[in-house]
Amino acid sequence: METGEVILIAGRLLFSALAAFFAIMVWGKTRDPAWMLAVLGVLALYAETLYAVLGLAGISVPVLSIILPNVPPFFFITAFIVLVKRHHEREK
Repeated sequence: METGEVILIAGRLLFSALAAFFAIMVWGKTRDPAWMLAVLGVLALYAETLYAVLGLAGISVPVLSIILPNVPPFFFITAFIVLVKRHHEREK
């Protein structure tokens, strides 16, 4: 593995871990469905990052490589739908 790849992987792990940490902190402070879905999206993104690193190490499960990359966008889309519906209901 080249130095650039190591730096890229380390940066991705660091920033996704920080995002997951702060997402867990937000989860404890809110019960808003949109925020909880966003938190789940961040946690799924962290899980996908960890799985990608394991894949680089030669450990992989084919089914997970299809499912994991699609889970975070699903949660983010659902969170945005909840926010749009809420905003639309307030305008009425």
